[in-house]
Amino acid sequence: MRFPKVNEQFIDKKLEETMDDVLDAVVIGRACRNSTNIKNRQPIGKMFIKADWKLDEFYTAIIADELNVKEVEYTDDVRAFTSYSFKPQMKTLGPKYGKLLNAIRTALTEVDGNATMDKLNESGSFELNVEGQTIEL
Repeated sequence: MRFPKVNEQFIDKKLEETMDDVLDAVVIGRACRNSTNIKNRQPIGKMFIKADWKLDEFYTAIIADELNVKEVEYTDDVRAFTSYSFKPQMKTLGPKYGKLLNAIRTALTEVDGNATMDKLNESGSFELNVEGQTIEL
């Protein structure tokens, strides 16, 4: 059996990279549908994609068609779709803070999750004021 020879001039690397991005979006979109038990035959009004890239309308239409989505929107900020809550890790904080543990737990439920997550990503820790003491977590 003979196979045709590869003609390098017909290989479009940019097209391959773009279709890899399309495939990634479709795979993740299907995973999201599966995790929420929404069948692919049921249309969705809008899908948001947070990525380092933004695809042309042609490729965005492929994603919309594959996932049965009416509109695909690219976004840099996912704050409207995420929320963070914090709970103390008892094994770590218990021996160190003992009596303050319940106050720490209460204080953690009252912090702004997105702002605290920004501080954690920026510096690796954040400060919490509990019963007049500043605690770094």
